[in-house]
Amino acid sequence: MRSIAVVFAIVVLALGVSFVFTARKDLNPSPMISEADKKDREQAVSAKKSDLIMKQKRVAQQASSLEAPKEGALALTLTVEGRGDIGLELYPKAAPKTVAQFMQLVRSGFYRGVKFHRVEPGFVVQAGDPKTRDIESPRLAAMDASDPEFLTLGIGGSGKPLEFEPCSLPCLKGTLAMALTSPQSDTGDSQFFINLNDNRNLDGDYCVFGVVTSGLDVAARIKRGDAITNLAAK
Repeated sequence: MRSIAVVFAIVVLALGVSFVFTARKDLNPSPMISEADKKDREQAVSAKKSDLIMKQKRVAQQASSLEAPKEGALALTLTVEGRGDIGLELYPKAAPKTVAQFMQLVRSGFYRGVKFHRVEPGFVVQAGDPKTRDIESPRLAAMDASDPEFLTLGIGGSGKPLEFEPCSLPCLKGTLAMALTSPQSDTGDSQFFINLNDNRNLDGDYCVFGVVTSGLDVAARIKRGDAITNLAAK
């Protein structure tokens, strides 16, 4: 009986030792791997990182592209005295009411002689106030807040207020938008601005109805007082 008990005790002890070593092995979170396997894993991680970076670049590129409806698009040329020509493309499908009013003014010759009264480098250039026709360019360029007439710049229009037209097009660099006295207000008329940068903080508050197709460098050189000598369809 005693020998049987000794044998049983030895078997139990052996099983316990085996369990401990097996358990320790299973609990090891970082089993040894070969150098080749390690290199393969590093390459796989690097490939995943590269894929992620490429996806991020594609998303950023898509966010900075103007996906405008091209159906019925209108081509125009804006000529600025002393600067050159700016090619424009308008999108009636995106902003039908805004484009219709703008084109009516263009066909009537409204913009000839109108001067750019607001120029903020790296932000926007703006024109469309008919009162600027009667202000000499040097005087307009030299105006500051001490000039009483300076305070009235940008309040003139054709006299036909335009209802705010919501538009999904973003205020990206080179886009053309209707100027308003306050965001999303029914105060659009004849004044427009060209975005000289990606002004995404303006998205949804101003109706984007076109884009510069050529001559963005010309727009960037515009100074306050520069006159529009012609704006017409091609």
